[in-house]
Amino acid sequence: MFEAIQDDLAEKAQHIAEPWAPTPLRKALTAVRLATAFGTVEALRAAKRSGAMTFLTDIPVEDLNLISEVIRHCFPTGGRALTVPGVSDGAVSKSAEVKFLRNLDEIMDAITPVIALLPVGLRLPVHLQHADIPAFRLPPISADILIAHLHAGQLSELLTDEPALRRALPDDALLARLDSSQALAALRAPDLHTVVKRLLAITTPAAADGPRLEEMTGSGPALTAARRLVDDLLAWKKGQISWQELSRSALFFGPSGTGKT
Repeated sequence: MFEAIQDDLAEKAQHIAEPWAPTPLRKALTAVRLATAFGTVEALRAAKRSGAMTFLTDIPVEDLNLISEVIRHCFPTGGRALTVPGVSDGAVSKSAEVKFLRNLDEIMDAITPVIALLPVGLRLPVHLQHADIPAFRLPPISADILIAHLHAGQLSELLTDEPALRRALPDDALLARLDSSQALAALRAPDLHTVVKRLLAITTPAAADGPRLEEMTGSGPALTAARRLVDDLLAWKKGQISWQELSRSALFFGPSGTGKT
């Protein structure tokens, strides 16, 4: 997978006169997540073929610009198009979504390979859902992604016992809750021990005044709904279900007729 990215970088380097500069941590981590999303060299090469259209899905809105920048940085722009919905005030407006989907329709028969970035919550029209367009989900932060990032960074020489590091890291279910900024706050540490210490501190739930959900017993409607919400969110984080399949709300209080029961 990384060989294919290196080939693209080498191709781009032929057109750049300036010397290479170190890659910022945020971009490096994002590049690892992109490589993980595509999974194989063949999948990446298929996205570069003439007439190919590829969806990269489940991207947090706040990461859309970053993902766009990294894709443009890693791959030569010549002969490849990248389409992204516009973001304003930290959100994709309805008009921006409509414009983005209209643009997808217009480039369906383009000869130029196209990569389309789909933010979390954006639902494709039925005709695009059934168009057999390859879709790759941007994975959340995980131990594999962190270790791959560390292998490629300044702390690589300190990574002499990968199994021990893997055991020390928080569970993937906890790491998946991190956004890019939270992960980078830990990865800026000067040594692996501090990286792990920061990750544990960030992912350890704060002490609560009341009982935790997993400590509560019973099977009442409210408790069942709360458990379903949490289970769905964890399943989405792991890529087991799509955002559209989530139970995204629960009504606990309201006037008669609002659907509490």
